[in-house]
Amino acid sequence: MADLTADTFAHAITSFAAFDPRKGTPRAWVFGIVRRIYAAHCQAHSQQRSRVQRLAGRRELAPDEVGDLIDRIDAERAGRALVTRLTTLPAAGSGGRSGWPPPRPLSPPLR
Repeated sequence: MADLTADTFAHAITSFAAFDPRKGTPRAWVFGIVRRIYAAHCQAHSQQRSRVQRLAGRRELAPDEVGDLIDRIDAERAGRALVTRLTTLPAAGSGGRSGWPPPRPLSPPLR
């Protein structure tokens, strides 16, 4: 609470030259400053709580667990690359020959 009060007075003192009595009373001007300072405080507090909640329950991985995780990521990456390559092959019976199965001969083999 003391930080909010200090921030409010510091802002009021440094921005006093911008106060325009035609726009409202000094009291309303200070309450406007208080509202903005408090809103910024609430937003920062909310973001901090969100960060803490996202990290709650997580633990540091042991070196062997890190290695296993890296292996799993690499295997997933290789699997995705394989699937991508497989999707570029022509479909069976589509007329686009992929080399397998080999074409049938047009005539019977000579003996």
